[in-house]
Amino acid sequence: MIEVSAASRADAVAWFAAHHYTGTFGGTRAFDCRVGGRRVALVAVGRGGNRFGVADKLGLTAWPGDVEITRVACAPDAPKNTASEAVAAVLRMLAAEGVSWVFTYADTAQGHVGTIYQALNGVFVGTDCRQWVNFALDGKRVAKRMVAGRFGHTRWPEVQIKAAAAGQQLERVSWMPKLLYVIPCASDARDRRAVRKALAAFSLPYPKDPLAVAPTPYRNHRPKAAA
Repeated sequence: MIEVSAASRADAVAWFAAHHYTGTFGGTRAFDCRVGGRRVALVAVGRGGNRFGVADKLGLTAWPGDVEITRVACAPDAPKNTASEAVAAVLRMLAAEGVSWVFTYADTAQGHVGTIYQALNGVFVGTDCRQWVNFALDGKRVAKRMVAGRFGHTRWPEVQIKAAAAGQQLERVSWMPKLLYVIPCASDARDRRAVRKALAAFSLPYPKDPLAVAPTPYRNHRPKAAA
């Protein structure tokens, strides 16, 4: 049985630097997942910062949630199903705090299709097909916000020159979609069913091949400015 407790920011930063492909924390809270006192995984979460984001686009504003699972990193020798079990344990803790649903992304550029979230009966609702610009830093794909955070902006080619001055190679690379999953997790089964029902119109079959995922239309619910 996985036991979950809060992890310090410093601990999370060190763990994800060592065990996550991004090398970054990327969240606001981290959860230490242990079995028999031994850490098997760390899970990071953050709050959706855009009020026109996932909750609005998918019609989920009636239920408390909008929490993003931003990082999952297991110990190298952890058993095969550790990632999904760790996330499930964290979801139980979040549910106890009143969270009814969470969302997360699987990065096809890393060969991911969201197997962890499929195992948890998450709802696949499409791709983030608005993010057309991707970057590779020293040969490793990185998020646009990571580039902006490190170099102050993403204007091209100024940011490439700035990276070169710092001794790093920055390139623009072809876009590959991230897959968006929503996981109902409320303690009350009625709330979980209600969230799942609200998602029915957006639900899509689980993807199996990261290279065969077709982008879905981007749903922009931001109100238009008055004429």
